[in-house]
Amino acid sequence: MAGVTVTAGAGTALSYEVGIILSVDKQGNYQIGSYQISGGGFFAGLGAGAVASISLAPYAQKIADMNGTTETLGGSYSKAFFTAGADVNIPLGGSIWNSYISFNIDVTVKTSLPIEVHALTTTTTTQLYGEGKSRSEAWNKAVKNGLLKNLPSDAIKHFKRAYMEHFKDDFNLDYHSRMVYDVVI
Repeated sequence: MAGVTVTAGAGTALSYEVGIILSVDKQGNYQIGSYQISGGGFFAGLGAGAVASISLAPYAQKIADMNGTTETLGGSYSKAFFTAGADVNIPLGGSIWNSYISFNIDVTVKTSLPIEVHALTTTTTTQLYGEGKSRSEAWNKAVKNGLLKNLPSDAIKHFKRAYMEHFKDDFNLDYHSRMVYDVVI
């Protein structure tokens, strides 16, 4: 998985990630699709950041293996405005073999504390767009099936679903944009 994560926290954190996922099974077949991860939890530190992340799940056989709820444990070290970090992601349902490790580098806005640690409960959803015997065949099918075009709408669908699960209420974008507009004015 390779994507962009936005996280903000001070004692408690909210996190959202969207990106492209690639899997290769034992027979050498490729799958390419989109993924979204959202959640929240404990955040020892104060800050906000946008992260470029790479995640490796060496035992997952297909994209759908990554779906579900995960406990994410990790931390980061900052020097000036740059941060490097890592997470261990353990599935709370399904096979422990679908655990994965994430590495990230970002530009951060935070306090003078150089270290932060976090424990987040997150939900991952994936959407398969292309399969093939080679990476280029799977990529071409994924693009033809709308991977790049649908990535923003897949992210919005996931965000709405996560919002509804957390707040037990429908996410009405028009209502929330009016609320922000009223607060700004």
